[in-house]
Amino acid sequence: MEKLAELLTEMTRSLVDHPDHVRVVIRPAVGDAQPLTFLVYVASGDLGQAIGKEGRLANAIRLIVKANARRLDIGRVLVEFQHCQQPSEAPKLAQDCPDGKPEVTL
Repeated sequence: MEKLAELLTEMTRSLVDHPDHVRVVIRPAVGDAQPLTFLVYVASGDLGQAIGKEGRLANAIRLIVKANARRLDIGRVLVEFQHCQQPSEAPKLAQDCPDGKPEVTL
């Protein structure tokens, strides 16, 4: 799980103008109904760069992460891109998240 987050972080950092603002938050899967979720936070101005034209970069990143998840036998994964003004705005703990679900930050 951490290897996927590191891969996701490095891929995203290589695409944006403010790589120091990139943060990946992991929301563990809950049973079979909910997939393992990676929330990728980038600076507000970098969201378009991370997503790409018509979402092509985001879809390519998702494909790479899902292929590696299958190789590591992790199961279903979801990658979501979100923006924040400062790196400190990205949630760090479960109580900081709007839905209060447990998360791990890398």
